[in-house]
Amino acid sequence: MSGHSKKPGLAQSLQSAKVFAEIPVLPPILQPSVVDGWDLHDKALKPRSVGEDADRRAESYQLVFSDGQRVPCQGHGVVGRMPEQPGEKYTAYIVVEDSSHQTSRRHFEFGTTPIGQVWVMDLGSANGTFVRSGEAYMQLQAKQRTVLSENDVIRFGSLSAKVERSN
Repeated sequence: MSGHSKKPGLAQSLQSAKVFAEIPVLPPILQPSVVDGWDLHDKALKPRSVGEDADRRAESYQLVFSDGQRVPCQGHGVVGRMPEQPGEKYTAYIVVEDSSHQTSRRHFEFGTTPIGQVWVMDLGSANGTFVRSGEAYMQLQAKQRTVLSENDVIRFGSLSAKVERSN
């Protein structure tokens, strides 16, 4: 072992720091005024509201559960064996009956992103939450959101839920 011990703090440099009397003024970033034939300075153009589009897209998907329940993918929901508890702030509570007793009281959450994508997140369930997307099959990591696509299937306990487009 060497006799040198590292001390916490800033590393020493061989060069001294440069000091500027003023902050330099950078040239402005020039952006085009016309993009794809659209005049960006035209006051008649209305900005698109992300929230409105997201709500419209989010309403176009639903979770279809193997027990027959159909739930729109809006807001922030929870799926499990236990009904709503005081103080919880979910927009949807999906209570399922699982005869195999493999579904946790609070098994997984689902919701939509601001741009209308459907997501799911395992809540640390005892038996895990799985997703089949096409031919791929994976177990979700606890407490991590995973974005789903149309026709993806969520497996939990002896039950499942499929992401379908609403009519």
